Amino acid sequence: MTASHTIRTAKGDRSLTPGSGYVLPHEHIICDLRARWSGQGDAHDLDAPGLPLGPETIDVVRRDSQGTVRENLMLSDWYVAAQELLEARRSGCTLLVDLTAHGLGAMPSLAVRAADAAGLDTVIAVGRYIVAALTPEERDLPSATLAEEWTKTAENGIDGCAVGVIGEIGLSVETHEAERRSLEAAAITHQHTGLAVNVHIEPGYGLGNAHEALSLLESGGTDPAKIAFSHIDYETDRNALIELARRGCYLEFDLFGRAFPPVSEPDRVDMITSLVDAGHGDRILLSQDICMRHGLRRWDGPGYAHLAREIRPVLRDRLGAAGTQLLISENPLRFLSLAP
Repeated sequence: MTASHTIRTAKGDRSLTPGSGYVLPHEHIICDLRARWSGQGDAHDLDAPGLPLGPETIDVVRRDSQGTVRENLMLSDWYVAAQELLEARRSGCTLLVDLTAHGLGAMPSLAVRAADAAGLDTVIAVGRYIVAALTPEERDLPSATLAEEWTKTAENGIDGCAVGVIGEIGLSVETHEAERRSLEAAAITHQHTGLAVNVHIEPGYGLGNAHEALSLLESGGTDPAKIAFSHIDYETDRNALIELARRGCYLEFDLFGRAFPPVSEPDRVDMITSLVDAGHGDRILLSQDICMRHGLRRWDGPGYAHLAREIRPVLRDRLGAAGTQLLISENPLRFLSLAP
C-alpha cells in the first residue's frame, strides 16, 4: 500500500497519497514580477496608454517577455487565475505550490481564493526573492531577524492562510550577501518548522551557486532531502546534474512550456530520462513556473495544464505509469511532507 504524506496546505494539514492526482511544486497564482523588468524606464512606472497586452502585441512580448510591457509581469486577477487553474484541475492536478515569496507581490488569500474556485489545494510559501526585489533596508536585515519573522509566519500563518514551504529563496547569478542571509534564515526556519526549502537559481548559468547554497543550508542543519533547486532546466551537463543529485537534494525542471533555445522540451525530457536511468528518479521535480501573463491560456500561452497535456504522455511512453507517477506525484509529496 502506498504511504500517505502529511502536507500543510493553505487550509491546514492534509494527508495525501501518491496517485490521487499530480502535483505542481513550483507555480505562481497572484504575482508581481516587475523586479525583473528589463525595458526602458523604472519598473514601477505605468505602461503608456495604447500598449495593452493583446493579440497585436503578444508575439513581441514572447520575444522579450520582461522588457516589452510591464503588464505582462503582473498576475493580479484572481478570477482569471481561477479560470486558468481549472484546466489543471481537470487534467488531474490536485495540489499546487504557490512559491510567491516576499518581493514578488504575494497575496496569499487571493491566490487561495482562485485555487479554491478551481477545486485545487494550495501550499503557501514564506521567504524572499532575489536581491533586486528587495528594498535597501530589507537587504540589510540580519539572518536572525529574518528567521524570527519567517518562523512566526510559518507558525501563525499569513493573510489567513497556513504556510507549508520555505521559498522560493532567490539567488542571483552571483550570490549576493543579502541572499546568503536569506539562506541562513531559511535553514533556521527549517530547523524550527521542518518545512522544505525551495531555492531559486538563475537558469542557464551553471550549478555553482547551487552547490554553495546546499553547503550553507546543510551547515545550518537542513536535510538535503528537504531542499530543491529550481530552474535547472537549461543545464546540459548530465554529470553536473548527477553530482548535485548525489548530494541528496531535488532537481526541479520547472520551466516546461517555455522555449529557450538551444535546450528544447524534448532535450529536457531526454535529460530527465537519463537521470532516471542513472538512478536519480527519486530526486526529480517537474513544474511550469507560470509567473507572467503570456504563460496563460487566455493569451495563447501553455497554461497550468501544459505539463499534463504535453509532457506526461511522453514520460509515460518513456518511463511507464509508475515511473511517471514517481516524478509528478510521489516525489513532490515526499519533498513537502511534514515529519510524523
